[in-house]
Parts: sequence; C-alpha cells; structure tokens
Amino acid sequence: MMDRKDIAMKISNNEKLAIRKEEAQQLNEAICMVKNPEDVRRFLRDLLTFGEHRELSRRLEIANMLEHGFTQSEISDLLGVGVGTVSRVNAKLKSGSGFKSIIDKLPPRKSKNTSLG
Repeated sequence: MMDRKDIAMKISNNEKLAIRKEEAQQLNEAICMVKNPEDVRRFLRDLLTFGEHRELSRRLEIANMLEHGFTQSEISDLLGVGVGTVSRVNAKLKSGSGFKSIIDKLPPRKSKNTSLG
C-alpha cells in the first residue's frame, strides 16, 4: 500500500500544474461569488492571515498612489515599504490591466497635488 509520500512522488509536474490551475480557478470563482463589502470582509478575514491582508491592501494602495502621481520614493517613505515593493507594483501596473481596472472603479481619492500641498 502506498502512503501519501509515495503518491505525491508519483504525481507528475504536469498534474501538479493542473491541480494548481484548478485551485486558482476555484479561488477566482469564489471571489466572483462575493456580492457585497460585508461578505468580502468576512471571506478575506477567513481566507487570509492578518499579514497577508495587510500586504494585499498595501499593494493596492501603492498602485493607487502611483496612479495619482506619487513617486516611488514618496510612496516608500509615506507607507514605510521598500522601494523594491513599490517597483514591483509599478511594473505590474504598467504591464497588466488588473490594478488599473480596479483602481478606475474605486471612489476618487486625493491626488499628490491635493494631499501633499
């Protein structure tokens, strides 16, 4: 009889990739089912650790600030995050459409000009 370790070793890399894709798809579908802010809050509270939630929130704020004219060094100083973190978010903001599509739907925020004087 094979134990879990033997079974795991027999799973091919392609099968592992397929499992990860199915897991990601399940998460995407679960997120799409959440219909209101209170359900989102409860779902994320149960899904993420406090640190994970803070990091995701911070990345969204970084993207939002970049879109509103803040420099990478200003964001790093204001939020207390590394310039590397800001650079990675900036690269995603420039190369993808995920951050931009969400930021465009968020309520208006103060821009650099109005919040920094």
